[in-house]
Amino acid sequence: MAVYFRYLRDIEPKPFASTWVKLRQALSVHVERQDKTRGALWSPAVYCPGATRGNAGVETLWCFVADIDGQTLAKRSLQRLTYLAYTTHSHREGDEHWHVVLPLARHVSADEWAFVWSWANDSLGLNADVKTCDPARIFYTPQHPKGSPFAFMANEGRLLTPPKQRASAVVSSRKRSVPLPTATTKKACKKWPIR
Repeated sequence: MAVYFRYLRDIEPKPFASTWVKLRQALSVHVERQDKTRGALWSPAVYCPGATRGNAGVETLWCFVADIDGQTLAKRSLQRLTYLAYTTHSHREGDEHWHVVLPLARHVSADEWAFVWSWANDSLGLNADVKTCDPARIFYTPQHPKGSPFAFMANEGRLLTPPKQRASAVVSSRKRSVPLPTATTKKACKKWPIR
């Protein structure tokens, strides 16, 4: 289940979408707004009962979200997967900004999230912003300034299936976009604040 926050400083997660179909529907609506900070935010995190926003309260995640800034969306690596993508408030002609959302075949615990995030980003060649890998990351819902271009796209295919092994069993020789954690994700991702 995805959760939402009414504004940037809101710390109480509220139900947003209980299924992929509902999430796709909710994120397909682009709102015209000059000041993005007045917009709502969402997260694919499943929070522990009674928890407030933050890495410590995240139990599992059910979607991988890539925040892609300043580059064209690499649709080729996504063509056989279920995903949705929407432009962000910063998107301009010649300077693309996207949020790409892929549902996972299984829920991923917060403790394994840094590894799964890095694996997904590397496997798909998305070159997403590494500052957005923490489990409690929040993303603005689709919005754009007046007169700016905006887009939404969706594809139905197979679900992204994260490996079940821990990092030590799956490490490849390729350079990773996010260092693999040596402690739990909750500790490893504290260096990336909510933005």
